[in-house]
Amino acid sequence: DSPEGHICHDVIARGGSETLVVRNLPETSYADSDPNVRLYGLRSYVGHPVRCGEEGIGAICAVFQTDFEPTADDRRVLLLIATALSREEERKRRQRDLEQALARNTALLRANPDLMFLFDDGCRILDYYTQDPARDLYRPPEEFLGKACDERLAPGVARMTREKVTEVLATGKPTFSTYALRLGEIRHYECRY
Repeated sequence: DSPEGHICHDVIARGGSETLVVRNLPETSYADSDPNVRLYGLRSYVGHPVRCGEEGIGAICAVFQTDFEPTADDRRVLLLIATALSREEERKRRQRDLEQALARNTALLRANPDLMFLFDDGCRILDYYTQDPARDLYRPPEEFLGKACDERLAPGVARMTREKVTEVLATGKPTFSTYALRLGEIRHYECRY
């Protein structure tokens, strides 16, 4: 059957942060719309929405075959469980997002430039990605991060970088690439604003 008309569906759709208590279920519209009411002889329902951010993702509930009025402690327990479920779902989503970002960045790095810099609008180096830090930078990361490109890049590369960052800001195009001759080989560098 479809979820519409089920009490838990209504709790999720209603959202909010309040516990829903429905007593005398056989005398409500749920007796006709939620098949579980008659099937199990339910008399009372107590449910609390579970949210992840602004999205309703579920409900934690207790159902009774007798008339039941929850105490303040009963409501607090449901709230506590719903909050724990919400936080766990948010944690799992953040973890999944981080794993996806790591996979994208790893794939990007493997497939594209030899060295990629991330600049802010002041042309400071916020981050960089390289497959071989020893080969590309010959310096520890703390000597690069937060520094202006003029301080850490060769003068010609720094001038070109400033010009390109200015162009990126003017056009809205988020990346630019450059090629450099180094030790007799052509290397591909990608810079991202």
